[in-house]
Amino acid sequence: MNKHERAIDQAFSELDEILEEHTNCLEEGENLLASGYLDSDRASKLLLKMRRTRGKLLSEIKRIIENLESTKNREMRDMALGVLNYLALVGLDDEINIITEISRRMHEESGNREFEEDISQIKAMKERLLQFSF
Repeated sequence: MNKHERAIDQAFSELDEILEEHTNCLEEGENLLASGYLDSDRASKLLLKMRRTRGKLLSEIKRIIENLESTKNREMRDMALGVLNYLALVGLDDEINIITEISRRMHEESGNREFEEDISQIKAMKERLLQFSF
């Protein structure tokens, strides 16, 4: 295993926990939105948690992307591309939808909450990931 493959392997190890966190955040967001009432405090805490998780996710995505071209292990390369494509096609869209809906509802209640930066960051991540689509 060369140093690039080790870096991707380490990213996979980190991603196990991060993707679980990301999934939990998405589920929590869906549950929060499913209730008729939006608890602003809970929503704010969730958005902070989503930002922290997204930061960790971006760090590991960068590590994979930086080492992907130099990886000779075909199985590892395919697995990395699968993770990147999943995030680009499913996970990040779900996050955008949840943040957009929370933003809309919070804006209706308070009139002063803006989440464009979150959406822009996620879209930038998605654009970068779509470069690696099959």
